[in-house]
Amino acid sequence: MATRSKLEDLDLTTEEVERLSKAFKDEKFRELFQAYAEEISNPENKKKYEEEITLMEKERGVDVKFVHPQPGHVLKTSLNGVQKCYINVCSNELISKPSCEAGEGKGNQKGQYWSLPYSLAPGREDLGKEGKKHMIYDVVFHPETLYIARRNQRFKQMVDSIATE
Repeated sequence: MATRSKLEDLDLTTEEVERLSKAFKDEKFRELFQAYAEEISNPENKKKYEEEITLMEKERGVDVKFVHPQPGHVLKTSLNGVQKCYINVCSNELISKPSCEAGEGKGNQKGQYWSLPYSLAPGREDLGKEGKKHMIYDVVFHPETLYIARRNQRFKQMVDSIATE
């Protein structure tokens, strides 16, 4: 079985490959490209970018908050049983806290009804070790949700079930 190269996985047209090849032969382009790569990788620049976006949105009357997820645990699953999929179950204080209400279910059985607010970031495609594509999703809960999940297996199952929906 032949494996595709990372260049093939970009799915570029012949014209795009020729244009990129020509561009990377130009020393000035390589210098600018390297400076750009360094700039977007610098955490200070990311912080500055977020501050600028926040100010611009504030001028429009919009309150922007950036969610920076803290790691929790990872679930490995698949999309439609075909493509590997990883779900990062994360936390952040900006997400609302979990809440619980007592109630009655079927047959007047007493129980608890949980509300577990979360934020789901759009999925992103990545390449694995063998060059195969897989999807990654970040599902962000309040830190209290993950705290309870670490101490109660049934609660963790409920959190993981929500994350995989």
